[in-house]
Amino acid sequence: MAAACLHFVILVLIARYLGVERYGQLSYVLAFVGVFEFVANAGLGQILVREIAVRAEGVRRVVGVTKSLMWALSLLTFAAIVVAVHLIGATPEIRLAMYLAAGGVIAVIHAAAYSAVFRAFEEMEVNAAAFVVEKVAFLVLVAAGIRLDGGLLAMCGAMFFAEVLLCAYYFVVLWRRHFRPRVYVDFRQWWVLLAESLPLGVSAIVRRISWQADILILATFGMTAAVGYFSAGHRLIQSLNLVPLTVAQVTFPAFSRLARGTPEDLRTALERAVKLILLLSFASAVTLAAAADRVVDVLYGSAFAPAAIPLAVMGVSLLFLFPSSLFMFIFTAMGIQRIFTLAALASLAVKVAVDVALIPFLGHIGASLGMLAGEAVLCVTASAVLASRTLRVPWVRLAWRPGLAALAMGTVLWAVRGTGLVLFVAGVLLGGALYASILLLLRAISPGEIAVIRSTIRPHLRSVSSQTE
Repeated sequence: MAAACLHFVILVLIARYLGVERYGQLSYVLAFVGVFEFVANAGLGQILVREIAVRAEGVRRVVGVTKSLMWALSLLTFAAIVVAVHLIGATPEIRLAMYLAAGGVIAVIHAAAYSAVFRAFEEMEVNAAAFVVEKVAFLVLVAAGIRLDGGLLAMCGAMFFAEVLLCAYYFVVLWRRHFRPRVYVDFRQWWVLLAESLPLGVSAIVRRISWQADILILATFGMTAAVGYFSAGHRLIQSLNLVPLTVAQVTFPAFSRLARGTPEDLRTALERAVKLILLLSFASAVTLAAAADRVVDVLYGSAFAPAAIPLAVMGVSLLFLFPSSLFMFIFTAMGIQRIFTLAALASLAVKVAVDVALIPFLGHIGASLGMLAGEAVLCVTASAVLASRTLRVPWVRLAWRPGLAALAMGTVLWAVRGTGLVLFVAGVLLGGALYASILLLLRAISPGEIAVIRSTIRPHLRSVSSQTE
């Protein structure tokens, strides 16, 4: 959570420094390069976690073979980015910014291989500490770039060096804790890994394209300012999405083992995870939907005021986005990642169709509606697939309590949205306290489930504290 908060603070600083137009350019650079990121990763990170969690004795070999495959894919991806940048006729500044962003992407891809070992061994404190270190370095470098007035290139350079540091941190910690990672070339094993990871890689690519499609379509229509307004809210949504991703990554090794046991055990674990995800998503969604204008004003300033409406719409999409982020890992644990890929393709098709239909008339608001439609399709489709495999999620039973609590919280936030900053912050705190109180009153989560969550999280928090002191 500390890393997520730091990441969001950094994004706000960058947005305020660059302004609407230049922030729109940065968002375009990251969206363009981000499309290529999962081509190099190809879903190998999650497959690596699953394989190590189930068969830990072969960890050195499988990590080495995966590393060699990642090197081959990342070099091909960088070459593809260079060619694509020249084909689109980018200006020299944008071209260099894309090269820096691409270099950072490659560093993150290789860091993911090291991170997979710690995730599989459920040493989540290492990953948490690594991301805090990266975000602190990123913050320092961004502050230096702003101080020197380095503009767009300074922000991309800060990102590049922070991500290289992340990769180096993982390498050193893995060497000291477990083993020195070496590269092994095994073409037969490459084929096996690609066969397993390709559906997941395609799904990840589709999801990344889906995440960036709104920005790319806005840019295609020449709406640079609209890109900036949409990106302001979109980056906040991306930061919040780290919450369900963290829950999913923590539980993924256990889900991988449960998927090889009885369906009842997996169903129970899935229901608990979805319950936690819904508690978090309702609170986040109602906060953004009810007080989007104040959130934008406090974080970005009056220049970004038009970003409020799309942020409110995207806030509602969290009700679908949070569960979908968990479902991707569930499908992988069950070995049916191909089906999630098809669901992601359907989601992307709906999003693009809505974007193309609405963006010419509604601009950034149309893009946010496209995102909402796409996320709803993905969540509903994935849930239906799980139900067909005896993993039906009891949505009504799990959602009515947090939904009722969120309604009360939203009423408070709506009442204070037009007040001063002090009263608004007090209203947010009061609304949050009311939300938690109603959840406890309605017994939305049992004492036993609280104990399980506490026992899972507390060791990681202690370990993170000891590593970051």
